[in-house]
Amino acid sequence: MIHYFFKSKEKLFLEAYMNSGRPMVEERLNLLAAEEEAMKGRAIPLERLIEIFLLPAVKLAMKGPSGRSFLRMQSRLQLDESSMGVKLRSSLYDDSSRRYFEAFRRSLPNHSLEDVSWRFTFMLGTYQYALASTGRLDYISGGLYSSKDYPAALRQMIPYIAAGMHAASPPIEPRKWPAKS
Repeated sequence: MIHYFFKSKEKLFLEAYMNSGRPMVEERLNLLAAEEEAMKGRAIPLERLIEIFLLPAVKLAMKGPSGRSFLRMQSRLQLDESSMGVKLRSSLYDDSSRRYFEAFRRSLPNHSLEDVSWRFTFMLGTYQYALASTGRLDYISGGLYSSKDYPAALRQMIPYIAAGMHAASPPIEPRKWPAKS
């Protein structure tokens, strides 16, 4: 039956992924458009920009097992260098990533293109790991905090990511590490 409708496992995966991912991306774009309109051409404050970027993914995680499954698939797909993985990421995320990246550039006018590019990428990795419910937070906190406490994850990620985004540029020349003895 699956083969009849989808023709292959890849097609099934593609459909499932896009059906979960599209609403998240659309919500991100809607939030960005509303914020840009409210700011009337001024740069969106960095912390608010981070929040509206992360919020749709956090809401998806809070949806339950299906949302969390999508976020785990998303994390795995980010590591997939196959042509299917690249094509899928590109078709789902390129437009929203470009629009948000440009908004981050406006919010960080004193940072180089290189700095904003790397920091945007670090933000992606941060939220994908934080929302993947790996249980690491539960373990390292001795059970005091839960990796499934998504509102807390959002509260913690915003200042953490903002601090990284605001950080000074690294020196031009990389630090010379001492030779191994």
